[in-house]
Amino acid sequence: MSSIQLIVDNPGVLVLNESRLKSELSIIGREIQRRTQQLILSGANTPHKPSKPGDVPNSLTGTLAKQIRVKVTKNSVKIVDTARQALALEAGANLWNGARVEARPYLSRVLEEMAPEIEKRIADAIGITIKVNP
Repeated sequence: MSSIQLIVDNPGVLVLNESRLKSELSIIGREIQRRTQQLILSGANTPHKPSKPGDVPNSLTGTLAKQIRVKVTKNSVKIVDTARQALALEAGANLWNGARVEARPYLSRVLEEMAPEIEKRIADAIGITIKVNP
């Protein structure tokens, strides 16, 4: 599972504007959802060609893209693909018959691409500066 962590070395008193943070998390979640759906649907082709291991899944019915859900709480956002095949495609899976489905990551790919932007947007929303160590 991908995650982003902000560490405050010397916080003193850190006051969060929770409504601003929740609003930004909602915007970020919808952007991740939109970009992931675009990525999946960009592989739709006729006739359908299965994707290669390591590549983004090629869309056949659009279910994988349609089932991406965003849930925001006070200080977190969850992006989950509820399609039955989502986990097997994202992470790979061993099937009941002994066959192996190799991973075709799509959601983690978008999260990795967006990580620097997400970190900056969250830092801006809560009013901190991120220092990058070389």
